[in-house]
Amino acid sequence: MLLKLFKSPQTLIIIFIPLIGILLWIRPFQAIETHPFPIYQMPLYSIFANVLDGSIIISNIFTFILLVLQAFLLNSINSKYGLISKRSYLPALIFILLSSSINEIKYFQPVIMANFFIIFSLIQIFDTYKIEKVFSNFFNSGFLISVASLFYFNSIYFIVIVWIGLLIIRDFNFREWIITFIGIITPYFIAFAIYFVFDDINIFLINIQKNLAFEKTMIQYNQYDIAFFSYVVLITVISIFYLITIFNTQKISTRHYYLTFIFFICLIIVLFVLSPSASAELIYTISIPLTFILSNYLLNSTSLLFTEIIFTLLVASIGFLQFLS
Repeated sequence: MLLKLFKSPQTLIIIFIPLIGILLWIRPFQAIETHPFPIYQMPLYSIFANVLDGSIIISNIFTFILLVLQAFLLNSINSKYGLISKRSYLPALIFILLSSSINEIKYFQPVIMANFFIIFSLIQIFDTYKIEKVFSNFFNSGFLISVASLFYFNSIYFIVIVWIGLLIIRDFNFREWIITFIGIITPYFIAFAIYFVFDDINIFLINIQKNLAFEKTMIQYNQYDIAFFSYVVLITVISIFYLITIFNTQKISTRHYYLTFIFFICLIIVLFVLSPSASAELIYTISIPLTFILSNYLLNSTSLLFTEIIFTLLVASIGFLQFLS
């Protein structure tokens, strides 16, 4: 059975994950026409965009490599913090499947680069559990979110999840929050200084303004897309309810981490609804918390047949979408 295969902790599974990703990215790899990069680019994203703008193939290969690296980074986080009791490479596969589900956004998106910094920011917060006076972690978490926003501006809102994580994982300490805020403003202070030296501050401010208010590009979703998203919502709800039923059996630290992930999902949904510039590209970021919540259910549930059906339908529906859009 499909899920049983990918539940296996055998190292051989590592080979299958990028191969499945390649299958999902076949169409972007064969693309002739390039996707237009955002007009109003944040400074760090523009550096990469200027280099990759000349070749759609190289751009898409680079994007795919980034996603594979993120998939295995999430898998290492699972091992480090013991989020899922069973050792498996399933989290990496789930991330690849979810993040590669929408054909229309398979190109070098600023949010993909931002993802790395968001993930590392979460690591900084998770590392503070039951450790006192780790002020560098609080500075780093704010700093990393701020750097992420210099790729994809909407990432700045994810500082909320850092603060929520602090509230969940630690007792309230005003100094920790102040240090986090200092971390947030530091990259922008550096950016403003650089733009000031080159007399380009207006360009920087205009880019920020446009990234705040720029109307999102609406993808025309068909009935198959809607059915797929509805299915993902359904299995997410099932996975969260399962998590609630086993909550008291989890270590306190694990409960805190999963609560942070649930709030992370809620924040992304709110951002998608309320921000005029947030669109389908957020699938890349929401795949981070979904990876752990879905994997936890699929790996630990005793309903083996049901989870096998759920996983098989997820894989089949994503594969089906690749030929319809």
